[in-house]
Amino acid sequence: MLPSLDAGDQETFAWINRPAPGFKIRAIADAIAALARKTVTWLEVMLVASETEETNTHPELVGYLIEEIKRIRPHEVTLNTCVRPPAEKTLVAVPEDEMMGIRKRMEQELPGIPVVAVPKRTKARSKLLREKALRKEILQTLRVRPCTQADLSNTLGLNPAEVGKYLARLLEEGSIGQRDQGGQRYYLKAEEG
Repeated sequence: MLPSLDAGDQETFAWINRPAPGFKIRAIADAIAALARKTVTWLEVMLVASETEETNTHPELVGYLIEEIKRIRPHEVTLNTCVRPPAEKTLVAVPEDEMMGIRKRMEQELPGIPVVAVPKRTKARSKLLREKALRKEILQTLRVRPCTQADLSNTLGLNPAEVGKYLARLLEEGSIGQRDQGGQRYYLKAEEG
């Protein structure tokens, strides 16, 4: 399972996620924690930056997030940032050095929980990527975490059918594997060696 938790406090949660009235971050974190006790759970954290406002990358707010992750105890934390324009025009992708700093802090404060950052997307538009570059991008993403075809389609900004074509080739050559879990098919980097 790949639930998301983008904030550890109600105010930041409301600002970033704009939930329907009545949704509380603590209740959501409790539900994710219950899920993590029953099945393998990778927790995705979407980090965003802004030149005009404090975001979930502020050290104090990262601290709140870490406290919730400690309670949840996921099998892995995946840090991500926006690759497509977000709804809020003042938000931008988190710079790579800042992302790595947050990753390092989480690794120190969350012993026993792997923390990975999704590889930065190439600057070229996905439709213009040559086959070799796209293949590399898919393999880098799958090295970080298992993904469904839809996950890869969203991450790469490609049509699901086009992603399916690349997945079929990579499966055929043994570069990736697949496993079904919870009614979904996940693709993962093949074991090396």
